[in-house]
Amino acid sequence: MDDLQRDMELMDAFYSTPNSATVDQWKESDLRQFVLNHDPNLSISGWPRAKLEKRVEKSLNKMHKKISLQSQVPLEGMNPDRCQEFLLSFAGKSMNDVYDVAKANGPANMGFMKSFTTEERMRMRIGDGIEVGFDPYYDLRSQCHCMFACIDVGTRSHILQREDQEEGIALRVERAMNVNGDPVLLVVYMYRSGENMSHSETESARRILSTGPFQSTRVTTLHIALLHRLLEENRAKLDESFVKATEKKWNFEGCADIHVSVVAPLKQPKSKEEVVEKQLKKEL
Repeated sequence: MDDLQRDMELMDAFYSTPNSATVDQWKESDLRQFVLNHDPNLSISGWPRAKLEKRVEKSLNKMHKKISLQSQVPLEGMNPDRCQEFLLSFAGKSMNDVYDVAKANGPANMGFMKSFTTEERMRMRIGDGIEVGFDPYYDLRSQCHCMFACIDVGTRSHILQREDQEEGIALRVERAMNVNGDPVLLVVYMYRSGENMSHSETESARRILSTGPFQSTRVTTLHIALLHRLLEENRAKLDESFVKATEKKWNFEGCADIHVSVVAPLKQPKSKEEVVEKQLKKEL
């Protein structure tokens, strides 16, 4: 009972702390820098905070719409029932080396290496990563990496929801699969929005989160939209018979809240040099 009370207090504190990813929590200097980064020729001297926030939100919305969600792994027609588990080989390794092998070659690190550029990885390792909210595609890759990383500590269920808890995604990792040497997560998930959860949504969330512990993360509406789009697009690529059979197993009669999908390492963003080269080709 004491543990439950403590957990409830921690959750209350978590959700009563302002979410730094939302634009209204950004420092004004960051708002100004963001606007100038996206429109260097704009004169923003004297702009009030409200106008800066509106401009930033407009830019973030535009960035979200332009993001192409391409996985490093071909997913078209995939049937997870035919995929092998992501297992590590410790042949010839001493017990002292097992941890290092698992850390270097496990799903978390391999997904990390695949999804982030060398520059991004270096910045993250020295504690100089990009702050949440500034780059939607970076945030999405970080969320996916968290799903990979949590497997190592036995956490397979996730809740990602808005600060007011009126929109979110509940997700559970079923398996880590090996697809041509790359890690791919098989997941079941449900998306919901609205002030009150229906009976079927409550039951569906209970089914997904029934095997604790779970990771709870506060995200913005744009974060939820991007993750939801990724899950939906990947779901549409899977073998249709597998999707039907799996969702029938998870949903109780008359309910269709729970869906199945996969999460694979996402393609790295183009480097500044590639962006400039593409722009030059367009202009020539």
